[in-house]
Amino acid sequence: MNRAQLILILALLTVVAFLSAAIPPACTAWTFYYAQGNLASDLTSNWKTSRTGGGAAPANVTRGDVFVSQYGRTRNTSAIRT
Repeated sequence: MNRAQLILILALLTVVAFLSAAIPPACTAWTFYYAQGNLASDLTSNWKTSRTGGGAAPANVTRGDVFVSQYGRTRNTSAIRT
């Protein structure tokens, strides 16, 4: 590899690093919802943004957000999810 090729590779890596830092990752739009007891997981009222209870409920429980069931909780459902 000669000097010109090395400079070109370093320039490309610099551009890639700059663009990676300038474009926010898609996951920043995700909202985390936490299970509120041993309740049906398909009902939006059983999920809140606060781990300890309270906060906002999701619009739906199908996709687009992260749903966390804390250790020791059991989850059941009244509908099949695909």
